[in-house]
Amino acid sequence: MADNYDDYSREELLRELRLRDRRPRFGLVWERKEIEHEKAVNDDFVALDFDPALSCGVAPYRNLIIEGDNFDALRYLRMTHAGKIKCIYIDPPYNTGNRDFIYNDRFVDKEDAYRHSKWLEFMYRRLQLARDLLAEDGVIFVSIDDNEVFNLAPLMNQVFGERNFIATVIWQKVYSPKNTAMHFSDDHEYVLVYAISRDVWRPNPVPRSETQTNAYKNIDNDPRGHWKASDMTARNFYSKGLYEVTGPTGKKFTSGTRYWRQSYESFLELDKDNRIWWGASGNNVPALKRFLTDVKQGVVPQTLWKYEEVGHTQDAKKEVQEVMQFEDTASVFSTPKPIRLIERILRIATKPDDIILDFFAGSGTTAHAVMKLNAEDGGNRRFILVSSTEAIEEQILPSPPFSKGGEKSAPLFTKEGAANVVANNEANGGSITKGKINNPDTNEETKTPSFTKEGVHSSSPPFEKGG
Repeated sequence: MADNYDDYSREELLRELRLRDRRPRFGLVWERKEIEHEKAVNDDFVALDFDPALSCGVAPYRNLIIEGDNFDALRYLRMTHAGKIKCIYIDPPYNTGNRDFIYNDRFVDKEDAYRHSKWLEFMYRRLQLARDLLAEDGVIFVSIDDNEVFNLAPLMNQVFGERNFIATVIWQKVYSPKNTAMHFSDDHEYVLVYAISRDVWRPNPVPRSETQTNAYKNIDNDPRGHWKASDMTARNFYSKGLYEVTGPTGKKFTSGTRYWRQSYESFLELDKDNRIWWGASGNNVPALKRFLTDVKQGVVPQTLWKYEEVGHTQDAKKEVQEVMQFEDTASVFSTPKPIRLIERILRIATKPDDIILDFFAGSGTTAHAVMKLNAEDGGNRRFILVSSTEAIEEQILPSPPFSKGGEKSAPLFTKEGAANVVANNEANGGSITKGKINNPDTNEETKTPSFTKEGVHSSSPPFEKGG
């Protein structure tokens, strides 16, 4: 029985609170006090310096690319875009110990005793800010692999709430097994999905694959078109689902240990309307004909994403090499994501006028996917990308990966460490502005920012409100 705290003295209540603070709590705990403070985490004023030379199109700019630490960028965006982002996709460092995760300007290797705690602290700070940017019906997708997935899931529970967990997607990242693997071939990665509110967020249906569409046939030349046979029985008890039916050849059928889904009267009506399939010989167990024209245009998203549908890592590397120039193939981003994978996420999570954020932008696949989907459906989705200089320090080769109406467009990422996405037609969302994080030390003279919140400063470039 719970104590009656109304009868406690002040001293007794304080003692109980101190005892409660010392008790271990359920959930994820990491060594926050033992690890060094992350230098990027501070309360300095943050602004953006507009870079017109690396922007394209004309103002008001519709898309934004930010160069700098993503913690600072997220703090800035919290001033301008709180509650306005519909979908966040991130592909953070996987913390493999193989020079893929930097904490305080140093790579974290496998021998670091606080390797996982540093990564969790790094992610926690950024996810907290990202949560504030999402709309009430917003959702976040996070790519991860086995190195941190079992730490990331409870961290996401802590930030977004366990109740707002939506799914763990399995992405088949390779098209053939690795026979050189010591134990198991590493064939998949994960995408964790959390909503701000699972009661509010709803996924869009996914377009049917060619295989799913081909399951519908018209073997009896029904004028209503292609159909697929569907089971007419169910496990759950149905008082009107116990009866016997007679097929065209006189053969009788019951539902066996199950129940017919329809009443006897409804069954006869369906049979009269030629919606029951008895097989080519007329002797098969009756099945319901579900016509392609009667079902939804898409299907509910599933948690297994095969490479045939969304691409694999080799696809992704080829796509990166089409728009970026590397000294050799070994220099290509180690874990790029195929455009089709990001497209799948955008199809599920966005509508034509939504804003998408990626604050681990890397090679800019998210921008490519946004523009490609806009070109396909005429949408006006907008993107905000955040990337550090070292992540995109490469020269670019122009390339037209997609087009609409005879006009080409290509995502370009510049040597200076930011990105230009050249959009030459109205379907791809138009102009892009590029800014650099201006986070002056408190002991230095603060520069006058040329790009501040909502164009407050007179020299700020025109930027569409809310994105």
